[in-house]
Amino acid sequence: MLYSNKLTGTIPDSFGSFKDGEYGGFTLDLSHNQLSGGIPTSINVSSIDLSHNKLSGDASMLLRENGAAEWIYLSHNQLDFDLTKVKFPKKIKVLDLSHNQIHGNIPKQLINKLDLESMDLSYNQLCGKILFGGNVQKMGAKSFAHNRCLCGHHSRTSANKPVCMQ
Repeated sequence: MLYSNKLTGTIPDSFGSFKDGEYGGFTLDLSHNQLSGGIPTSINVSSIDLSHNKLSGDASMLLRENGAAEWIYLSHNQLDFDLTKVKFPKKIKVLDLSHNQIHGNIPKQLINKLDLESMDLSYNQLCGKILFGGNVQKMGAKSFAHNRCLCGHHSRTSANKPVCMQ
């Protein structure tokens, strides 16, 4: 764990060689630094926290369907990719993509994840209708707040009126 160390520069490609061990998953925590640039495409760990940096570009490779990731924290960066095209890891439990420039729609596959315990997609550029299913209903409207044009029905905030999360 190298969090809060005032690290600068880019994440080395060699960090992609870290693998989950026989006694449990590997955690890569580089949060609260000043890292910039893209995320190496070879990273595949069970827990990753790259929040509060200056990372940019596409982070969808961390969200691949056959990936090991269960806990993904990428908030407060400058990440920019289309969420619509992402196929999420089967075992994902926590997903924080808030405070980025992520665009597109929220995929139905994500909404239907029954193991998903926590999700924050707020403060992005997401659009479209919010579908509620799985555990998403329990997460509340704040998980979707402050997006460009995200609208939907939320059982706690409206009976039949759409709620826009701007």
